Parts: sequence; structure tokens; C-alpha cells
Amino acid sequence: MDRKTQLALDQGYNIIVKYKQDLEKEFNWVKKHYSYKNVYELYDDYKPKYNYICNNCQSVFYRDKKVKTNTKFCSRSCAANGNQKLRHL
Repeated sequence: MDRKTQLALDQGYNIIVKYKQDLEKEFNWVKKHYSYKNVYELYDDYKPKYNYICNNCQSVFYRDKKVKTNTKFCSRSCAANGNQKLRHL
């Protein structure tokens, strides 16, 4: 038992520890009803790994995976506008 669980028990709280396999039904429901690809995106402390600046609108955007190209866009519309500008150079 970890320290936090033991502390809560010592303070008189009732603790039920659930693991991933215990919550599989709930995870599947969330995946079915929400557009999140990964359930961990729903957690309060979730933060994507990578920060980028859009080459078109200069806004900051975030991704979990590393972008493999030199030009980075925050959305499809920025990609269309940015690529159109690059073709005219």
C-alpha cells in the first residue's frame, strides 16, 4: 500500500483502489461518446509534450507527438493558407 492510501486510511477515509482492468468498461464508454483518442487527455494534469508555433498565424499550439516537418501548422485551414503562401514565393 502506498503512503497516500495509508494516510487516507489513518484519517478515517474509506479507500477503494481500482486499476485499469477494473475500469475498462468505463474507458470504452468514454472513447465511444467523446472524441478523445486517449483517455489520459481527460485528466486534470494532462499536458501535451511538444509546443510549436504555427508558421501561418504565429499562434502557439501543442501536440503529443513530435512534428516531423520543418513547417508546422496549428490547423488544416492554416496549413492550406500557409502552403498557398509558400507556393507563391
